[in-house]
Amino acid sequence: MDSGVDSTHIDLDDNFVSEQDLVSGNLTNYHGTHVAGIIAAEKNDQFIHGVAYDADIVSARFIGSSSNTAIQDGLNYLVNQGAQVVNNSWGVVINNEEVPITGGEAAGVLFNDGAGVDKSIIDAALSSQVAAFTDAINNDAIIVFASGNAGMSQVGLYSGLPYYYPELEPNWITVGALNSDGNIASYSNRCGVAKEFCLFAPGTGILSTYAGTSSYATMSGTSMAAPHVSGAAAILLQAFPHLSSSQIVDILLTSATDLGETGVDDIYGHGLLNLEAATEPIGEQNIPIGATVDDSNIATTMSTIELGKAFGDALSVSNAQLIVLDDYQRAFNVGLNQFVQAPNYSRNLMADFNKFGDSYFTNNIQIGSDYNFAYTNELKDSVDTYFENEQESYEYRANFTAKQASSYIGLGYNTDITKTIGFSGVDFYDNSLSLTQHNATNAFYGFADKSNNIAAKYKVNNNVTLGVVSAITTNDAEHNTNLISSEISYNTGSYGMALQAGILTEQDTFLGSQTSGAFANNNTTKTNFIGLAGNANITNKTSVYATYSLGNTNANTADNSVITSYNDIISDSFSAGLVSKQVFDKHDEVGFSVSQPLRVRAGQANATLPTGRDNAGNIITSNHALSLKPQGREIDVEGYYKTKLGDNTGLRIGGLYRHEPQHIENSDNEALFMIKFDHKF
Repeated sequence: MDSGVDSTHIDLDDNFVSEQDLVSGNLTNYHGTHVAGIIAAEKNDQFIHGVAYDADIVSARFIGSSSNTAIQDGLNYLVNQGAQVVNNSWGVVINNEEVPITGGEAAGVLFNDGAGVDKSIIDAALSSQVAAFTDAINNDAIIVFASGNAGMSQVGLYSGLPYYYPELEPNWITVGALNSDGNIASYSNRCGVAKEFCLFAPGTGILSTYAGTSSYATMSGTSMAAPHVSGAAAILLQAFPHLSSSQIVDILLTSATDLGETGVDDIYGHGLLNLEAATEPIGEQNIPIGATVDDSNIATTMSTIELGKAFGDALSVSNAQLIVLDDYQRAFNVGLNQFVQAPNYSRNLMADFNKFGDSYFTNNIQIGSDYNFAYTNELKDSVDTYFENEQESYEYRANFTAKQASSYIGLGYNTDITKTIGFSGVDFYDNSLSLTQHNATNAFYGFADKSNNIAAKYKVNNNVTLGVVSAITTNDAEHNTNLISSEISYNTGSYGMALQAGILTEQDTFLGSQTSGAFANNNTTKTNFIGLAGNANITNKTSVYATYSLGNTNANTADNSVITSYNDIISDSFSAGLVSKQVFDKHDEVGFSVSQPLRVRAGQANATLPTGRDNAGNIITSNHALSLKPQGREIDVEGYYKTKLGDNTGLRIGGLYRHEPQHIENSDNEALFMIKFDHKF
């Protein structure tokens, strides 16, 4: 609604659709052409482009009309042409004074009433125009109005109509102008009583199209600010066609950048138009898991995938996409990897050093020849304990063993099951000096490293031993881990071997991974595993060993999860090394090993991901097979040396090199070196 548009302009001609001319005579159309360019000048490598450069332009040329029905006729024409946004960069001026929405001498002149404006006067004088605006809004059009250029404390008469007619407000935005410095322009009207439906936009020194085939000009005014908002509304309608006009208005107001006093105020209203924020999610974001946007949704803040160590960078490098819905049920694409929390197990170097080479149990009580009670009451693994003045926290663990003839039994509290009665397959490698976890042991025993357990062994003859262990680890009230394993070992003294088989049962986790919300698995997961270990003496002082662990995990998903199933997850680990004694003196020992921590070698999660929505609210999905195999592979090379320097003095040295730590491809390699000298007084 303006002075007309030059349809021959090179930046407007392709977007121009039609115009109704309600003006008698050949009046210039420079103003309307400038406004139209700000809204929808084409992106064609010419001088400028508009905010919504793909929008169609329909024009009602009415400024300068002598008709009493020009406003109504123009609005009706635009509505009939299907206009979804109606820009109004015009107002009422009497005796060179702009008419405000409330009060003012000019208003009294207009209505022959010195008291100014009130609703009864507008009802009598503007009823047909109000009806035309109401009809446009009932046809879901958005009305954008320039607030006026008189520097008044109130917006202009027409731009403030929703103040008197609140039924217009849901589809109405009044726009003031800012200077280039981001402050209100001196000429711009303040929002005043229109603050609840008022925005600001750039309005000073705006370059746009001008009357003439290839003419451009710089102009200032709220007339230049309003089309910025109209263009923004058109962008939202194009990007989110399911939205109603009132939702578009609400988004533009809600997403505005606050100016002036905090919150909605009399000067700036809601603040500065922010199209970037308007096209980003507003409010709580949810993952749709039903057939329509109105079905079940789960908040993104409640939806996570916390992967265990064995998965490394799996899923975090996935390029799978899904949608989230905001408060307006708008769909936004996000990467699945945004919900993945890859393992981040940073080392506590001080705690590692404190334990380096120390006995697992620091106190032993021998009861006769057949019974032993061992315990430790040690500081927890906390850097704060050593470097900050915080209250120390202790961790207690204990073990009781009994021996009777060829039978052994052990009870452990908060202990590693490999320490209960040496349930490790290879028991000559000094793991107290290992800087990796569970080197030379079955990798799956690591899930019971702080467990309550019971273990038993029976020595069949001098070479063959049978064993069984059962352990439970309580991580929290909802996530328990149970492990049961058996072992048969054969040892001649010169060489030995062991075979282990067991079941690891996890509640709501799988291989230490925990998922929630839209990715939840809330059922029992079982891993069947085996372990092989062997060692041989190559001299009377040097031995070599090798271990291998292999597991098959069967994970389940929750009913309301986008993860529909898991294929069998295969994981394995290995280690190999040697130990040599009396290398430099009769008390020393050297160990060396190469190992791979537990790593998934095969497996996938099958997901039905929401990838879009249609205008009717139906959710579009696609199926994905998501590999759970990490791209990286951690390989650890480590060694240790220990010796006695006297009856009460010892020296321990250890080193570790980690390639692609945590199975994360191209992650920085790590090197760790420790030397520990101790003397007992």
